[in-house]
Parts: sequence; structure tokens; C-alpha cells
Amino acid sequence: MIRVLVFVLCFLTLPGSTQAEPKKLKYEKTLPLDPGDIKELIFESPLVEKATITIRSPDGPVNAHLVLEVNLKEAVKRVRDTDKAPKEVLAGAEKIEEKVFEIGPGKKEFVLILWGARKECKVQIKAEGK
Repeated sequence: MIRVLVFVLCFLTLPGSTQAEPKKLKYEKTLPLDPGDIKELIFESPLVEKATITIRSPDGPVNAHLVLEVNLKEAVKRVRDTDKAPKEVLAGAEKIEEKVFEIGPGKKEFVLILWGARKECKVQIKAEGK
């Protein structure tokens, strides 16, 4: 009886033995973007502390901005109404064909906003984080 109890206690106290590894963000997609389009890509699960977002648009330059989801409505309104970049961004750039963004959303939902294409484009998006 004592042997069984000791085994159970040792098993339960081993660090990390029953903890699941945190989920990692891993996403790849190609989106069409036409002139006048504003596309939003919401990253809501898994929530990550840090993320790397890679944008490639071999067909022509586009604008890309990353915002927290809570700022999405006003960010899209500014882009749509003024054709200018959002004010509160995690990161962003205009007229890019390839760009890597390193962001720290702090385990909050974030959104990639793509816009500003001058011709039909196929935008490749890759996101990784933990």
C-alpha cells in the first residue's frame, strides 16, 4: 500500500508532467485584394504574447496594418473615409510587396487590415506566434 501511494505522489508532483504545451499560432493563406478593397483578417485564437506576420504581394504593392481588435472599427473607418493609415496600430506599412512584422499583442485579439491595392493582387499571409 505504501509503495502505491509513494508512486502516485511522485507522479503528481513531477513538474510539467501533466501540463499541456501552450497553443501556437500558425496560419497561412492567400487572399485576393482588388482596387478599393479593405480586407480584415481577425486572429482570435489562439491568443499569443508575440507574433510574426509576413506579407507578400508579388502582383503589386499593398498597405498592411495590424491593430488590436478593440480598435478595428475606428481603424477601418479611417482607412475607408480618409484613405490614410489607422492611428492606433501594432505595426504597419504602406506600398509594400514584402514585409515582416514583429508584434506583441499581449494575448489579445488582433486584426490584419489589407488595403490600397492599385490593381488585382494575390496577397500571401503567414502568421506564427506563441
